[in-house]
Amino acid sequence: MSAFAEKIKSHYAGLPMGTVEVPEWGLTLHVRRATIGQSAIILKESDQFRQACRLIQIRGKKEDGFPVFDEQDFEAMVSHGEVSVINRLVDEIMALGDLEEGEAKKP
Repeated sequence: MSAFAEKIKSHYAGLPMGTVEVPEWGLTLHVRRATIGQSAIILKESDQFRQACRLIQIRGKKEDGFPVFDEQDFEAMVSHGEVSVINRLVDEIMALGDLEEGEAKKP
């Protein structure tokens, strides 16, 4: 990996993580700003409902940065996710995109 690529990865890893509580599902999501790659995957979905669920799947992480949700979880969100819960999570995750470096923001 080039030195420049390492700087890009290091910068992203150093961005603050916010949290989103999901009491309906008994968990806490840890979220950083979106990358171009994440955004591209989300926008490939066929409609806004699948995009919302994909955003939650891709951006929602454990505290250690590893994914919370897999593909089966994504399909469960699409098939059985309550619209009000999905909408609230998307709103809170998107609001965390406004975090400044060194600032932690919790709802």
